[in-house]
Amino acid sequence: MGANKLASNAEQPLRKRSLSLAVWPSTSDGVGVLWSVKHDTLYITRMKLVIDAIPVNPSGGLTVLLGLLRGWRRNGRRMHITVLARSPNTIEQIQATGCVDRIEPVLVHAGAVKTFFWQNHSLGRFIQKLGADLLLTNNHYLHNIACPQVVHHHNLWRFQKPEGLETTRRSLGDAFRDWHADKALRLAAANVFVSQYLRNEAEKRNPSATERNYVVQNCLDDDMVDAAKRIPDRFDGRPHLMAIQSANVHKDIPTLLCTLAELVKRAGDVPWHLHVAGPIGRGNWGPFQQFAGELGVADRITWHGLCTQEQLDTLLRSSLCLVLTSLLEAGPLPPLEAMARRCPPVSSNVTAMPEFVGNAGLLVPPRRPEKFAEQVLRLYYEPALRDELVARGIQHIQPLRWSVGAEQMWGIFHQLSG
Repeated sequence: MGANKLASNAEQPLRKRSLSLAVWPSTSDGVGVLWSVKHDTLYITRMKLVIDAIPVNPSGGLTVLLGLLRGWRRNGRRMHITVLARSPNTIEQIQATGCVDRIEPVLVHAGAVKTFFWQNHSLGRFIQKLGADLLLTNNHYLHNIACPQVVHHHNLWRFQKPEGLETTRRSLGDAFRDWHADKALRLAAANVFVSQYLRNEAEKRNPSATERNYVVQNCLDDDMVDAAKRIPDRFDGRPHLMAIQSANVHKDIPTLLCTLAELVKRAGDVPWHLHVAGPIGRGNWGPFQQFAGELGVADRITWHGLCTQEQLDTLLRSSLCLVLTSLLEAGPLPPLEAMARRCPPVSSNVTAMPEFVGNAGLLVPPRRPEKFAEQVLRLYYEPALRDELVARGIQHIQPLRWSVGAEQMWGIFHQLSG
């Protein structure tokens, strides 16, 4: 069956046979299909999947979506995929994959309130015109949608507030989003969580929804996992630390900066340097840069901002370790990305971090810069320990491939369609 025929999404007659509508996971060449009968002739069409990426900006959520798209293509799972997106950068990166049939820029200049109401009041008619078989959304259940919704949950904030941050000021929009996440547990055709920890926290809120809940753990691109084994170690012994963080309050940047100050205090003759990569998020780097100055470590920090994968590759491969001080993570990708670049993580031991770090990193109680500094010093003065963690990390990420994660998501789609 030619790819050009599939790309048109036109129905194609196969053979005469008296059958009712059925769904098969795949044909012999790995193409997922819907089978139907008209006038005693069997037809094949591709499943029409619509992905609501309107709230997705270049960050972890976009990385996950791109991984799924590439995984479906790698596995030969050909669906007719339409993506709705608002951010120009998101649109550009999705188009660059070549993995979607159609991308619809919507609400490009709209504010958050207008976007929220459009998704919950007008999107349904838009989806209906597209003839969608399934809608994949992020974190929230949407109203007035006729087809089944699969809600992909990435945000632990929706179900848990970390200790000490319960009183953090949150907007009315946050309250609405919390409500829609709770509604997904009750009404979505399926809820897919990026970690077992996130699923467990959600089910504490609604224990009755367990039969519709699944875990598809966040993964890495297959090429990155394969490259981890064959690319030699580029670490040259320099005491450079790496952090992939936003300025959001739950990332606990003060502990990160205090860790650097503690290292300077304990081993002042070592030329420690911290590289910080990542988007601003809802926060602002200014107060943290000022705090670094007060600690006397401002000249030891480079603030890179949002980095490309190539930039992250260079920074991680030349770093002693990744330092992850976050208080709240649903499915943290930075530890896995660091392992793939032979950079062991030193991470806080809360929420989903232990699930992702496993035995390939060093875990530390949160908000304890002296404990973080102790573990970083171990890696610096004990190179054999670092080498052992690097080897464990390469093994740890082997099953965490998007070809696997995408296939798990595919199975959920077909279970709903069947």
